[in-house]
Amino acid sequence: MWIACGTSKLTLNAGYTKQLKVSGAKGKTISWSTSSRSVASVSTTGLVKGEGQGTAKIKAKIGKKKLTCKVTVKDPAIAIKKQIEQEKNERVAEILADTTQVDVTGTKYYVSSSEGNDDNDGLSPEHPWKTAAKACDGTLKSGDGVYFKRGDVWRDDMFLEESAENIVFSAYGTGDKPAFYGSPENGAGAEKWSLKPGTDNIWVFYRPLGYGSVVLDGKEVGFREKVYWKENQYYFHKTEIPFDVKKLDNHATFTYIDLTEYQKEDYNWNGNKTILEVEEAGQGDFYMRCDEGNPGTVFSSIEFCVGKGVAVCGGSTVNNICVKYIGYQGIQQLPGYSNGIRVQNCEVAYCGSGFIGFNASEQDGMTGGEGTGCQGRGGRIIGNYIHNSSEGGLTVEGGWNGNFEEQEKEMGDVLISQNVFEDNNGGVGIFNFLDSDGGVTFSDIQVSDNIFYKTIYIDKMYNVMSGEGAQINLSFWHTGDKTYVKNIRIENNTFAFGAPHTIGMCWTKGADIHFQGNTYLQGRYHDIVDYQTEDGVENAIYAAESPAAAKKALQFIGDTTGK
Repeated sequence: MWIACGTSKLTLNAGYTKQLKVSGAKGKTISWSTSSRSVASVSTTGLVKGEGQGTAKIKAKIGKKKLTCKVTVKDPAIAIKKQIEQEKNERVAEILADTTQVDVTGTKYYVSSSEGNDDNDGLSPEHPWKTAAKACDGTLKSGDGVYFKRGDVWRDDMFLEESAENIVFSAYGTGDKPAFYGSPENGAGAEKWSLKPGTDNIWVFYRPLGYGSVVLDGKEVGFREKVYWKENQYYFHKTEIPFDVKKLDNHATFTYIDLTEYQKEDYNWNGNKTILEVEEAGQGDFYMRCDEGNPGTVFSSIEFCVGKGVAVCGGSTVNNICVKYIGYQGIQQLPGYSNGIRVQNCEVAYCGSGFIGFNASEQDGMTGGEGTGCQGRGGRIIGNYIHNSSEGGLTVEGGWNGNFEEQEKEMGDVLISQNVFEDNNGGVGIFNFLDSDGGVTFSDIQVSDNIFYKTIYIDKMYNVMSGEGAQINLSFWHTGDKTYVKNIRIENNTFAFGAPHTIGMCWTKGADIHFQGNTYLQGRYHDIVDYQTEDGVENAIYAAESPAAAKKALQFIGDTTGK
């Protein structure tokens, strides 16, 4: 199309191109320029590309003559983003305000940190127990229920039910969801911090703590420094530079734990120590850099992501509970059960970065932790708000390091629906690590009607085993016999702003996995699909490079009704 730049106007969408030409200028040298590269770029031949919403002037200079074309760029994604944000915020508000109650066939017990006493019988709201530990001291039987008072907070007092299946853990009363914090205390208060000698900005907490990040004033995360242990000292991650606490980033944290003891086999991932035992063992001096002054006065709230989460047996239900500031997994299903757990109407946040074992291959204290996870058959993760977790929002995982309980050999009939996953280092992961030679079978797993909103790069907080953060809204791992994976369905979800990936797949071709009706909103220069073949050669299909590339990505995963 010939456009006389002196009088023309052009409108195009972001990501699209249009060729400008100057009539009557054939054979003459034309110099092209733009007034705003962020709105519209132009090539040396006059090809204009919409970069971002706004207006720009494209100028063509022919000798001494200058011509101008006003370009208006529209970005439909902005309106879509606003709509998705609104839908996300509305669903989060519904989850946080939910009052759904779950009844039981057995005995009901009540617990209140503000009004209870462990000498009570716990059989009524008027005579509640005080601690979660009391509720899980062996009293419970299959079919019983434990109800925690809304508005109460339990610190470093998680319910850990190791003996009884099919227990309901829920809420009673009015107000906010009952909250379980792994953080042992609010670290605010000038008296709780002192300067490390010889420094003016490195502060030491008054008591030993485990590995972990901090959450400052309920929003900012001060990430724990990523280091490794070698020959009885720490080094900066992936370097040969000895670690120096003076070189922490502002608000970053570091816990000095002498890892000599933890190099022993018992503390490896496959060792004899349980994860909970390892978590409790790893404590030391806790440092934080704060250039603004004493962190205890700079911030009104300092929560430590260092404690263990809640844990329940197979078939149990966790309903309307808040779990925050956890060093490992927020809501964990204990191993060895063929039936999965049900987690619904919960808020799970700021999980991961705690000490869960010594990783010999990386020479480090190993860290990690998702919001929650599924094992066995019949798991239901429905209507939860899972956010700001360091290893991901949720995993369906089997056969890690070649290990699995016989009862976990069948992973299936799993429904993950109506959740909001936001600001996690990865949204949902479906990982079958032992998919051959009598391993674990995954079947009938449905991920539907969820909102995945932003993944974030939080490498300092991420699992040291993996080296780098996942930053993927939905990820898969399955490289063995494709008959071990049957009927995985990803339907009607909204995937917004995975950074850099929306869908990450290391997956055997031909496996029984289906995408239908999903919405994908991705930042320019990031990708919808990052597929990795079994031989490790990556084949990334970029999303916002052009509309054609986005279409190609959906065709690749077979989402014929996606957009």
